[in-house]
Amino acid sequence: MSVMSYSTPTPRHPLVEAADDLDKVLAGVAGVDPTYLATEDKKDLLLRFTTLSSQVEGLRLKVIAASDDVAAEHADKRVADWVARQTRCDKRAAHAQQTLAEALDGRWARIGGGVTSGRVHLDQARVIVRALDLLPPQVGPEVRRLAEERLLEFADSFGPRELVKLGDRILAYVAPEVADAEELKALEAAERRAETRTRLTYTTRPDGSLEYSGILPPVEGAILKTVIDAKSSPRRRDQAGGWTDPATGQRLTADQVRGEAFRDLIANLDPQDLGQHGGKPVSVFVTITHRELTTGLGTAQLSTGETITAGHARRLACNAGLIPAVLGTQSEVLDLGRTARLHTPAQRKARLLTTTECQIDGCTVPAAWCESHHRDPWANGGKTNHQDHYFACAWHHHKIHDPRYQTTYHPNGTLTLHRRT
Repeated sequence: MSVMSYSTPTPRHPLVEAADDLDKVLAGVAGVDPTYLATEDKKDLLLRFTTLSSQVEGLRLKVIAASDDVAAEHADKRVADWVARQTRCDKRAAHAQQTLAEALDGRWARIGGGVTSGRVHLDQARVIVRALDLLPPQVGPEVRRLAEERLLEFADSFGPRELVKLGDRILAYVAPEVADAEELKALEAAERRAETRTRLTYTTRPDGSLEYSGILPPVEGAILKTVIDAKSSPRRRDQAGGWTDPATGQRLTADQVRGEAFRDLIANLDPQDLGQHGGKPVSVFVTITHRELTTGLGTAQLSTGETITAGHARRLACNAGLIPAVLGTQSEVLDLGRTARLHTPAQRKARLLTTTECQIDGCTVPAAWCESHHRDPWANGGKTNHQDHYFACAWHHHKIHDPRYQTTYHPNGTLTLHRRT
């Protein structure tokens, strides 16, 4: 009598069966058009599919974390290399996914469980893991556990962007005493890094202007920003969202306004506060012939090597910390500066008593930020007195000395500019 034998089928892993079921279900609906779904059904499916896709991705990451044998079988360093090759996906993305998978399967298993259950979306999990991995090394396991649990709770109410901020401050929620000490150390380290990064570079452009680029520590940078913002604030935005100079009608960008404010700041530095160079107070000389100084035509040379127009030199002679060296026809020095060439602090204060703004009609730049202007140019022998003393912001002071513009002085103390035709 023959004996019949029966083989017991090898049980299939639940994940394999789930993948088979998903294949069948998805194949059955792949060609379905969702256009005619009811609006309520669309809303429901959008939410459910988002959660389901995150759950499926969570399961995939669990498989990745358990697949070192796959990498070993194919002589790959990491299973991410094999996945990237087989699926033709980006290798860097595959490595990032494996790193996340290992974190969710190992040290942050509660977050991993939240992903596979649908409680935590993958985008949330990424920022939570980042925050937890950035906890200081000296933080103990109990604080780490509390931090993980608290961020898991936050994930019920907040998206990735909010979780980034909450994650950065998680110690303040679970261990305030540790957070204070760590924040102090982080700030001290940041300040040290900022000090070492402080630098200023400049490049001379083909047109002779200087292009500056630099890094300042937070405090000094904030001070400069505040000063620039304050100096540029009087030029209010117009209805088009920009700035228009009231006298010339020229449109100005925000960068131009800030640049002019910075230029004003440099132009009004007190030479007495600039220290000494070679035992002498810091000074900049401009060399110019008598003819060019009086006519405003031609060029002049700064002692730093730059060439400027004679008209620019005439403007600087009004009040800048610049010493003109006037040459005759045989290059002999006719004048090296002049006593009382600049308006004194007392004269500026006296003018401030009656003048509150730039005296160009329509300009609202405060007088305290303006440059002093001689009605009769110093270059032509004009006197540094109260009657001929006017305040003009740097922008308009340039225009006053620009030969393309005609300046009109009015009895009420205002000035207007008109472009010559």
